[in-house]
Amino acid sequence: MVKLGGETEWRRLDTFLYRSSWLSSSRSFVGNNGKEYRWKVKNGGVVLHSVSHKTRTPLVTFHRHYRKKHPSYLEVHDPSILHTLDSIIVSFLIMERKRRDEEAENAAVDGATGAV
Repeated sequence: MVKLGGETEWRRLDTFLYRSSWLSSSRSFVGNNGKEYRWKVKNGGVVLHSVSHKTRTPLVTFHRHYRKKHPSYLEVHDPSILHTLDSIIVSFLIMERKRRDEEAENAAVDGATGAV
């Protein structure tokens, strides 16, 4: 469940961060500014785009690094979204948790089947 800012009702995670289609790995949400955004998985990380602006330029990029020497980080490309950063970060954390859960599940299945 999630509740942001001035919201009075708790929302289920799947209604806050939803898939546009059943097969899609992308997830969308409506920020506390009323605009719709979409996280897309890309090159091991995720990027955030505005659904209403059909631009290829990402608003936020998650740079995932696998070594502690180079920590992972979120890069905000467009400062105009800073006022809705709380909903962006919450949506990212949910997205990342789902990715890690899937990764752990796949590793468990690979281990159980003997796959390398």
